[in-house]
Amino acid sequence: MSNYVKMTEGERSLFCKAVRAQAGWKSYRTIRGLNSAHMSVEAWQDAGRALGVDPADYVGKYEPKPRTVVYVHIVNHYIAPVVERLSDRDREFVSRIRDDADRNGGRITDGQAEALRKVAARYADDKPAPAPVPVPEAPKADPMPAPVPTRPANESPVTDTADAAAKIAEILAGVAGNAKLDEARVVELIREHGGTPAHVTIDLRTPAMPEGVPGERVMHYREPLLMAAVNAGVNVMLVGPAGSGKTTAAQNVAAALGIPFYFTGAIDSPYKLTGFIDAQGRVVRTAFREAFEHGGLFLFDEYDGSLPGAVLPFNAATANRVCDFPDGIVRAHPNFRAVAACNTFGRGSDRQYVGRLQQDAATLDRFATLTWDYDPALESAMIGLPRPSDAPLPASIAPITSDTAVREMAGLWFERVRKVRARIEEQKIRHVVSPRATVAGVKLLSAGWNWAETEEAVIFKGLDADSRAKLAA
Repeated sequence: MSNYVKMTEGERSLFCKAVRAQAGWKSYRTIRGLNSAHMSVEAWQDAGRALGVDPADYVGKYEPKPRTVVYVHIVNHYIAPVVERLSDRDREFVSRIRDDADRNGGRITDGQAEALRKVAARYADDKPAPAPVPVPEAPKADPMPAPVPTRPANESPVTDTADAAAKIAEILAGVAGNAKLDEARVVELIREHGGTPAHVTIDLRTPAMPEGVPGERVMHYREPLLMAAVNAGVNVMLVGPAGSGKTTAAQNVAAALGIPFYFTGAIDSPYKLTGFIDAQGRVVRTAFREAFEHGGLFLFDEYDGSLPGAVLPFNAATANRVCDFPDGIVRAHPNFRAVAACNTFGRGSDRQYVGRLQQDAATLDRFATLTWDYDPALESAMIGLPRPSDAPLPASIAPITSDTAVREMAGLWFERVRKVRARIEEQKIRHVVSPRATVAGVKLLSAGWNWAETEEAVIFKGLDADSRAKLAA
């Protein structure tokens, strides 16, 4: 016991690991009939000294790793409710922590999380004070012939029942000699000096709302492009602001193609996508599994809010049409289609969508990008108004049906992709234009997309203006 070295739990863990790594550990344990799971600290230290590992060397060597939390959870809970009121300095601070999260798989330290909570706390009560509610004045009674004492202008108002009773008694005493004091006069006195109660009327009848034209369905002006791409087997990423109709459009496409619609939101674990085997050995299936195995349109909503590592199983499933599920490898059904809905282009959060994470380039390469802004014609139809004159018209789709025309178009597109790729490498731009851009581009052009829309969807994909200028130079 005199040679016992006091160690922390972390130090003991490092020391025991070093002992087990020694070449003679197995023989030492076997000869003495030791069970490592039941050895005392003193027995471990004796074994270490016998094998040439000094426990004193491990005192002070253990540095605990800082605990980490998921960045998007902290931001959505604390920062998102006050983001509109953040100062430029605090926005820059949140942006720096977001960059750290991007470099560390979407996780931040407890200290950074606490700092974000303090930032949010500074704005939690930063709300304008409500305007004072005006108090209606009591109506004045018509003058009466008999002299009646009135409340002086500087007299404080009646505040409780006892004061009210005393005031009325005083008034009645002053007019007791008046022969005209009757019930009607008493009521008038009460109205004059007793105040007026507040009356509030709330009308709960259902308000009338304008409705659209019966039997007419107005689609988003870019929905024909989405329908043509999905029908051609191209994975599409819809990028647009909140409430622009991305989910509704995906549902409409599934209905038009006659396939089931499946849906999931942002995920922080791959098991929310692929499923798992529970404690009873049962396979827990997911919406993605159903669509992948039995056919259907799968909408991955809030895709850019997911942890990058959690969506990696989606890569093989969307590109190679094969996925490794907990109970075995499954090949995609011929009618499986994939659509992702995002508020950003997958390159991280911005000033509006602070809870978004940068996604892996290999994952983004699986999708053709289709921007999805607000449609004024669809918005006006929702409230029964006519189509605005400046609303864009729905895209016109005319697929190419001639084999010769498709082959000629494919040759021109192939040369365009190679030229852009060479320019990217020459200018050292961080952007991926893989052979998937060649294949997806030919599918989209054959399905009726125009050249400019196809370049934007599979080559540029929301590339910034400076990078585009370098490619055009």
